[in-house]
Amino acid sequence: LGQSGTVKYLDRKNVTKGRVHAKSGSINGTRSYAGYAKATNGKLYAFSFIVNRYDNSYKQEVRSFLENILIDVIDLDQ
Repeated sequence: LGQSGTVKYLDRKNVTKGRVHAKSGSINGTRSYAGYAKATNGKLYAFSFIVNRYDNSYKQEVRSFLENILIDVIDLDQ
């Protein structure tokens, strides 16, 4: 995953093992991630996730939700 910035801290469980290359973006009540993920079967997937209009008090929950989606993408076709 990312080497710097917000994306660097997205995979706290360290399960993506360099298979995700992403860019993050955020503005009041909106968070997004876009990039490429290499699944365990070797296929490359492009992705773009946007979560908007959330209460800032749910910031950590939104980040965890997006992290789980990325992990699911990596585990496709298993």
